[in-house]
Amino acid sequence: MLIDDIQSIEGRIGTQCEFLEIFNMLYESGKQIVFTSDRPLDNFSLMEERLLTRFKSSLIVDIQPPDEDLRIAIIKQKAEHSGVFIPDDVIVTIAAEMDSNIFQLEGAVKMFAAYIYLEETK
Repeated sequence: MLIDDIQSIEGRIGTQCEFLEIFNMLYESGKQIVFTSDRPLDNFSLMEERLLTRFKSSLIVDIQPPDEDLRIAIIKQKAEHSGVFIPDDVIVTIAAEMDSNIFQLEGAVKMFAAYIYLEETK
């Protein structure tokens, strides 16, 4: 099970109780459970202690934004997957300007592809 933005259930007691039941069922069945959050567990003030205890008993990994070399590789891969040629100097510029997340890089590749398409159809 993969849940993005687990902090979104913070403060929702009913949702947390239901989620705890699902969590326990999956855990006892030996299933893998992966959560993402935009902040550390210690900053969750409105989360049920039972959930926090279970979360903290797991492997916790802090994932940082990709460095520039990795952003360049991501842009090249996204462009290749989309069938779009982006010159290296443009890729480097995009990677230097957009450093927050991969969605931003993917959006830049899509915008570039749309621009190329519109230029070709003129």
